[in-house]
Amino acid sequence: MAARILVVDDEKLIRWSLRERLSAEGYVVMEAADVAGAKELLEGHPFDAALFDLRLPDGNGLELIETAHKLQPALAVIVITAYSAIETAVQAIKAGAYDYIAKPFNLDALVLTVARALERNALKRAIDTSVTKEREQFSLAGIIGDSAVMHQVKRTIARVASSDATVLLLGETGTGKDLAARAIHFESARRAKPFLNITCTAISPTLIESELFGHEAGAFTGAEKRKQGLLAAASDGTVFLDEIGDMPLDLQGKVLRFLEEQRFRPVGATEDIQVD
Repeated sequence: MAARILVVDDEKLIRWSLRERLSAEGYVVMEAADVAGAKELLEGHPFDAALFDLRLPDGNGLELIETAHKLQPALAVIVITAYSAIETAVQAIKAGAYDYIAKPFNLDALVLTVARALERNALKRAIDTSVTKEREQFSLAGIIGDSAVMHQVKRTIARVASSDATVLLLGETGTGKDLAARAIHFESARRAKPFLNITCTAISPTLIESELFGHEAGAFTGAEKRKQGLLAAASDGTVFLDEIGDMPLDLQGKVLRFLEEQRFRPVGATEDIQVD
């Protein structure tokens, strides 16, 4: 299905040139000359992307971005304007624009920007769909069991998922600690962020500190470039440290500090990194 593009500009020639080029690329294009016309189209038609001029006869593009996102939250907005001051660009991005193009613009570059905006939105939809499927699979509803004990487990999971507390999961092998960890994540406000299951016994004791905390270039033999650790990669999400009791004792102290303070120092670094 062809993507739908909304073009809003008070200059008829610009609207015509954009419509012709975007239509030639296979997009469905609708146009408006002012804010009122744009609002009417946004209220009556779904769009995948929009091109807004910042200076319009009855308002400005910054206000239109806010209105557009209220009506269609996933809309990718690209601002086009003859007023190419960097302050205006920053305002547009802060207002939610995907990108900013100054007049006179190159049509090829503009088409590429539109394609990238659409690609980003398609990727975001795919991620959202994946997260939704994972949540359905790993939420509390995915935990099988109707006994009184299992109901208590589910209530506990729901209670801790609503907090930012560090959670210790205890249980024999095969009792479902991984499933409980995933349920906590997908029942929490972090559900749209990464969930990392790190099996501590699966990583070499000589490498696990670097894997968790990352390292700076030259920190040790073979460290040719800086590497981000798993804990930083999962910031704003959830990390499940499986078999944490089998982690080397000297590293357990560093992990304890991380759990208490939400900060750590990569191998070879001179400053701490703060994560959530």
